[in-house]
Amino acid sequence: MSTALASTVGQALAQSNIPAPEKKTLIRTFFEKATGGALAANVAPAIGYVREGLSILRGATGSVGVAGALGFAHHRFGSLDVGRNKDVPIDGIAAGLGYLSAMALANDPLGLNNDARNAANVALGIFVERKSKVFFDKRYSPTASGERDPIAEVAAEFT
Repeated sequence: MSTALASTVGQALAQSNIPAPEKKTLIRTFFEKATGGALAANVAPAIGYVREGLSILRGATGSVGVAGALGFAHHRFGSLDVGRNKDVPIDGIAAGLGYLSAMALANDPLGLNNDARNAANVALGIFVERKSKVFFDKRYSPTASGERDPIAEVAAEFT
């Protein structure tokens, strides 16, 4: 079927006095017959890839935003633990607020609960990494086990 014929049929349907819902059905039927149904079969899988690609982009930009904000806070305050005794973890609080926001936005039609949950997951990951490093540094350092540290002894001589 030529493009000129398809264009002519499309214009005729658009200008006709057929009710709008029926026009959509007629136009869809016309193009499915004209393409042998191949158009709908080929477009459907691509929509899933496009949707997933955009979802990945949305999640990645959120992750970069949260990690960048926490990096700035670390730079600004010298640590992600603030307060008089350095006992208030900014990343831990951000994770908690993110999870509370996700719960509050549970029925949001735009899916903002997913964004809040992803932001909380990033903040929690940063928090757990920092705290587990401190734990393992204390647990497995040579001085914690009572072993003498020859490198630290030599370094102490130069200070």
